[in-house]
Amino acid sequence: STALLNAVGAFRVNREGFALGPVRNAMRLIKEGRVVGICPEGEVRRDRLSVLRGGVTKRGACLIAQRTGCPVVPCVVLGTEALLWFRGYRMSKPCCLWMACGDPIRPPQAESRREGRRIMAGQIEEAMRGLHLELRRDIADSWARKRRAQLV
Repeated sequence: STALLNAVGAFRVNREGFALGPVRNAMRLIKEGRVVGICPEGEVRRDRLSVLRGGVTKRGACLIAQRTGCPVVPCVVLGTEALLWFRGYRMSKPCCLWMACGDPIRPPQAESRREGRRIMAGQIEEAMRGLHLELRRDIADSWARKRRAQLV
């Protein structure tokens, strides 16, 4: 799995404690003009701990945004459960994925950096929940249109 991560430009993050090395790596990549994708929950979540289901974000993405001045663009991807095969990813299995991206969220001015990260995390959570509802509605509308077209 490390070879796959390296091939797509990804890197592992130890989610226990503070991941200084990966944070520095992400900041370096951003300064080089690269895009860095981060799961705001600290990992891919599909359970009640998901931001989409009321969970909270960790503050790593907010810290990186503060330090680099780069905005966070919230994104939601639905349909990934079709890629799971016995708790592992099965990349060759065809499936439909839906993705929505929100407006960039810039680090806010606050009394302290910690307060700024707290505010920004709340903005990210709110944006992701809104995108999730919007995407689910769009998918339902799309399937309904497809079904109506089949009936005609």
